[in-house]
Amino acid sequence: MDKNIDKLPDSEDSVKKERHGCLTAWLMMYLFAYFLIAIFNLFFAKHFTKLLHFPNSKVFTLATGFIAIFSLFFTMQLIRWKKIGFYGYLCCAIILSSLNLMKGSNFAIIFYFLFDIILLYALLQINGKDGITAWEKLE
Repeated sequence: MDKNIDKLPDSEDSVKKERHGCLTAWLMMYLFAYFLIAIFNLFFAKHFTKLLHFPNSKVFTLATGFIAIFSLFFTMQLIRWKKIGFYGYLCCAIILSSLNLMKGSNFAIIFYFLFDIILLYALLQINGKDGITAWEKLE
């Protein structure tokens, strides 16, 4: 049994899907960053907030940690060529920016998440070696 996640399971000719290296690097960066955010917010946030005198409520910290876990899941879906990964990531970005605004952060956080989604969508539009974009390959 082939465990290559890039192969089409139902394809007769076993066409291998390939993504551009920039998109792959970006998705790997997402995995690493959201893993660290989840670990930090769920296990170590209270120690660092006291040390850095950076006040955050427990609810905000836990919500951010759990949304980071969901973002990890949706990033994995993108790696597995599922379009739900993009839409789920979009929802997580909207929730995170809303939480940050309710917390009292400035509007720059909205522009960060907006830029992040636009950049991810743009990376999904890069043509692969076969001339097909990663967005078109998503199921």
